[in-house]
Amino acid sequence: MPATAAPGRFIGHAIAASAVLCSAAAGQSITVVQPPQGGVGTAVHGISGDASTLVGATGFPYVSPFGTSYSATRWSREQGAATDVGAGWYRNTEFYASDFAGKTLVGSDGVDALRWTPDAGLMTLGRLAGGSLAAAHSASASGSVIVGWSDSSNGRRAVRWTMSGGVESIGTLHGSSYSDATAVSADGSVIVGRSDSSLGGTRAFRWDANSGMQSLGVIQGKDYSYARGANADGSVIVGYSGDSLDTNTRAFRWTPAGGIQDLGTLAGYRSSFAITTNASGSIIAGWCEGIGTVDAFLWHDSVGMISLASHLSSQGLDLSGWSSFQIRSMSADGRYVVGTGRLNGEVRDFVADIGVIPTPGVALMFGFVGLSRSRRRA
Repeated sequence: MPATAAPGRFIGHAIAASAVLCSAAAGQSITVVQPPQGGVGTAVHGISGDASTLVGATGFPYVSPFGTSYSATRWSREQGAATDVGAGWYRNTEFYASDFAGKTLVGSDGVDALRWTPDAGLMTLGRLAGGSLAAAHSASASGSVIVGWSDSSNGRRAVRWTMSGGVESIGTLHGSSYSDATAVSADGSVIVGRSDSSLGGTRAFRWDANSGMQSLGVIQGKDYSYARGANADGSVIVGYSGDSLDTNTRAFRWTPAGGIQDLGTLAGYRSSFAITTNASGSIIAGWCEGIGTVDAFLWHDSVGMISLASHLSSQGLDLSGWSSFQIRSMSADGRYVVGTGRLNGEVRDFVADIGVIPTPGVALMFGFVGLSRSRRRA
């Protein structure tokens, strides 16, 4: 598994008081995400489908044994305004994702799965019978279906929440005892995640009401897989597959026709992790890791894998001081991404307008230096 934060673990990125903005004439930009007043750090986990809203958490100074250290937060991408909508002094909260319009936000307070809307505010979603913990990781485009996990008397289960049905387990792979849902399609019909397996190691899964939970398998030579994202209709699933030593994990793209496809790595890196995709499934994003190094990637179905930094630089964006990018979420049109990077050595959360990935002919003209071994099998 990657050695970086997954949903459920807060990492506060302390920042300076003033915003940092770099712009290019063509519209590409990268902006440091600022906390609301009084905040001392940020953790941005997601961006809404329409790119209007960022979600995550803000760290606040520790003031007493009853004080909270972080609070669920939403940001306006265009205005940069941040709003603390957490539970106040008595519980840590954070958001992981939202619906398409950024109106329904979902997350966790470390005990319960959370849902927030402007009208209803913050509320808990409930747990399975016998469960003591739950978390919500993703929401459908309308916000009517929310997915995540809940403990139960039978162990941890991938679940979905609906207004009519409440919390419902979607089961596990045959012969296993654990599952976790990480993403859901736009209409809420397809759910993806991971489940332990009787074969040993976890397996990425795809679930729908007709077929139930199905394993996506592993990349040849690997022994586990983990699905992290899906496109709008659930026909493209992304994640990563690795071995017990975690020495050469590979990002994957799964489709019904092609099965699980190794996306390779950026040149010079040994592992890659696909985290998110756009609505059509044509653009995939995540990051690559080497020995003490990390860099975000963009994968396009006609170009292969390219470095985020190389792409933005080729469009004329000045990235002076920036390094070590990781992408955590992408808008539905694939234009905006959020993640973390280092600015002058300090970890910062960012939102970037990546513009349009050039066609193969234009890519050669720009001379991308981050082209991957995207069609090499492990």
